[in-house]
Amino acid sequence: NLKPHQVFVCPGNHDLDWNAQDTSLRWGEYAAFLNTVFPEKFHAEDAACFGGVQICEEAGVLVLSLNSEMKVHNQTKDKTRGDISQAQLVWAKKQLEEISPERRREYIKVAMVHHHPILLPTLAEPNRGYDAIDGAQHLLTLLHAYGFHLLLHGHKHYPHTFHESVRNAFEQADDHALVVVAGGTCGSCGLPDKAGATQVYNRIRIHWNAHQGSTRIQVVTRGLVRHETGGRDLLGPEWHW
Repeated sequence: NLKPHQVFVCPGNHDLDWNAQDTSLRWGEYAAFLNTVFPEKFHAEDAACFGGVQICEEAGVLVLSLNSEMKVHNQTKDKTRGDISQAQLVWAKKQLEEISPERRREYIKVAMVHHHPILLPTLAEPNRGYDAIDGAQHLLTLLHAYGFHLLLHGHKHYPHTFHESVRNAFEQADDHALVVVAGGTCGSCGLPDKAGATQVYNRIRIHWNAHQGSTRIQVVTRGLVRHETGGRDLLGPEWHW
């Protein structure tokens, strides 16, 4: 029974044709998907602007969704690394500026992007170097500047929750830390060779008191249970969340 304004999506690196050079071929199927969910008309040629700022008034939530797949091409170093261009961030900033600071402050503010903007040691993979989003420093600066509370991403198939409050020592800032949630994967069999790796999903509760400037965020990660206590495999029909 969800309405379109209550649904928030961002594309992942398997939502486009990695091998196609033509933009309409690369993004045609994903644009068609968006057009079945949302009343706006999306065109493959506008892929860099898929997402943007969306507000759900009844939930008091402002969501910024950005497309980090624009440079993803097969057989290149960017196949597994996302990017956020400065042009995309200027476009996002313009949308945020169209909302008055007083009204903007009232919302719980959530950003979504597919690729990881910060590479934690446990997310590093052999032979990939530092493969966080190209342009992540500008993305994080923008999110802090506009008081975002939460940043959601996927891609690495291994869930993490942490605070990001890194600052250039020359900057003066008094905003709150940004909570970053790496969502793992709910449906992929491509799990990393790491302890406890399994399919997961998150349930996230956010309380934001705009008057006091206080935030409480609870992230509950629910993993698919495939083994008994002691390590014995469960049979398929016995798997449970």
